[in-house]
Amino acid sequence: MRSTSTKRRILLAVRDPFLAGALREALLRAHGIELAGIVDPTIDRALDGWSAHADVLLIGADELLWLQRSCSRDPLPAASAMRVVVLLDEARILDVVKRIDRRVALVFECEDARFLAERIDLAVAGYVVLSAELLARWAGNHLRRRLVDGFSPNERRILDCVGRALSNKGIAAETGFAQNQVKALVQSVTRKLRMKNRTTVAIFAATMPPAALARQGANTTIASTDNRSAETSPSASASLARVSTTAPHH
Repeated sequence: MRSTSTKRRILLAVRDPFLAGALREALLRAHGIELAGIVDPTIDRALDGWSAHADVLLIGADELLWLQRSCSRDPLPAASAMRVVVLLDEARILDVVKRIDRRVALVFECEDARFLAERIDLAVAGYVVLSAELLARWAGNHLRRRLVDGFSPNERRILDCVGRALSNKGIAAETGFAQNQVKALVQSVTRKLRMKNRTTVAIFAATMPPAALARQGANTTIASTDNRSAETSPSASASLARVSTTAPHH
């Protein structure tokens, strides 16, 4: 942590004027922060010369990713003497971690900007501050993914179908299960995941890696309620190869 008598000089680099205005107000009110300037980093050479006036570059995730796509080398050569702190939301975590080679600190957007200076200090020191809501959601989803490992092949297949927003009738048509069995399996999956309704199950399933729902294998025999067995069809196997939405990996 820095000395309380030393002000941290911040260069704000965001393109959205509304976000820039909100952050400007928060930074001007913050103790121990000096706002060195505000720039649009997508403008050519906008960051040049600022290293002498700022210690920290607070840059938006979209702006950093834009620079990374536009540059063949280091997207921030002009900021080499500044500590880079990326302002991001949950949707941009994997993009920043996977695409940016250089080490950056992370600050999550938060409606309550009262502690922005403290969160920047912690980010520079190597820590990340999460809201209680976000932390609870991540922890819950991490634990639920471990629960999926104990699901039966039928339950995994149902979870995949729910994640693709299929109705019970649609699931029955795809899997060959009777509709009453589909209903029972959906209720079982919802109960085991400790979720309240089908919508939350669908959102959770849509963020699951495809491999996590396909571990029963392409040739697994699925038993229906009337004790008949059915090989997983090519169309059903293909349905497992869906594209998952961005979600943090643990």
